[in-house]
Amino acid sequence: MSSNTWKLLREDISAQTSGSVETIVSRTGHSMLFHSKLRLLFIFGGQRQRDTLRDFFTYNVETNETNHICDGDRHELPAAGFAQKATIDNDLNEIHVLCVSFYSKLHSI
Repeated sequence: MSSNTWKLLREDISAQTSGSVETIVSRTGHSMLFHSKLRLLFIFGGQRQRDTLRDFFTYNVETNETNHICDGDRHELPAAGFAQKATIDNDLNEIHVLCVSFYSKLHSI
């Protein structure tokens, strides 16, 4: 981003009409990593309003295409109440994720 300017790539899902561009649901609390060699954003998890999102996909910044790795239907990613922190190793093509629960039960003996 040498020009230091932002450009809207896609409208929010609530503003989109039917078309050929696949929808990316806007979200908060997600993890997003950029693979600088492949020019891919890896996006996973998060929330949209009261919905927990468990999908995992890539967004190609050169072609404006998405590729779903996991649609979240089988709950491969943690549910609400978990925070994930992630890092990417571009040389090894590895993503490392740490998930931590917000909720812990204290038991007294």
